[in-house]
Amino acid sequence: MSRTLQLRAPEATTAVLALLVSYGAFSSDEAATKEMTSRYVAQGPAATANSMLLATTEASTEAKQPNWSVSVANRLRRLRQLEAGWDGPGSVQVDAAVIEKAWRLLTTIATEKTRAPSISPGRDGSLQLAWYTRDLELEIDLREVGDPDVWLYDRSSGEELDVSLASPDFSAAIKQLSVG
Repeated sequence: MSRTLQLRAPEATTAVLALLVSYGAFSSDEAATKEMTSRYVAQGPAATANSMLLATTEASTEAKQPNWSVSVANRLRRLRQLEAGWDGPGSVQVDAAVIEKAWRLLTTIATEKTRAPSISPGRDGSLQLAWYTRDLELEIDLREVGDPDVWLYDRSSGEELDVSLASPDFSAAIKQLSVG
């Protein structure tokens, strides 16, 4: 069963367009904005999310993109193509809203030099973003509805924590995931 992303706020169109422009997928001129707005309205948010991921992978290498953006966009696009039943009876397609939520979260928390996460689908249409390093493990579970579940394991102390995205422990973990 395929579900579609519901437009929850008028700002969603602007946010998608701003994201596309910021990653060099489209120019910031008025004609491009009108074209993307009409595509968003005509095709819906799910198609626009797919367009966003495709545009990110095709954007010029001259555009300033985070190191992780192309690999993450490719992985999310492939996961979006999974059909219901991909992992046997009862497994559902990864929802466009979850894909969008993952992309928004990454563009919010990750820096240009953050390592790309491992991204795995859940049987329930959720996604898990995970980073495993010598020093820590960080997992973020995203569902269509509700806040993300965040789990952090500090290998040096052996401490396991359920944290929020706003916690200092989470911020410190993201900084540790930077390359270079």
